[in-house]
Amino acid sequence: MLAPRVALRRHKPLASAEIEVITEKTTLEVLRMFKSVSTMIPAVDLERAVKFCSEILELKKVRMSGGMATVQCSDGTQMHIYQRGQTKADHNVAMFLVDDIAATVKRLKEKSVTFEELDMPDQGIKTVNGIATLGQNKGAWFKDTEGNTFMIAE
Repeated sequence: MLAPRVALRRHKPLASAEIEVITEKTTLEVLRMFKSVSTMIPAVDLERAVKFCSEILELKKVRMSGGMATVQCSDGTQMHIYQRGQTKADHNVAMFLVDDIAATVKRLKEKSVTFEELDMPDQGIKTVNGIATLGQNKGAWFKDTEGNTFMIAE
């Protein structure tokens, strides 16, 4: 199966007849372009954020240097936490996939993590004891020490 053709434009706009076409690649070849993905999480207090990740979320600190820390999540995925001033994100900065969301939420609550109680009928989201049923999936949201919102999904 071939991926759709992709057209690139130069900085100077081209007439539609002049659009260049990139050579076709199979879907698998396109997927191989990226080896992995990680997330960048802002922190006002880098030490506090790393402590939260290692002690509460039980993630392994890999390295810390020059205002940035890297923590190992699982299966080779990483989160990079960087020092910066106060910021406001109204969205999830990362999502953790788990096998048993109820057990994970319980474990984190035992470590004083507070889960968001949401009632968003327009989006079909209502949490009960911190967990929302989203069709066949389940989700739960919490904030870290820096105010970033994380999602746990089953």
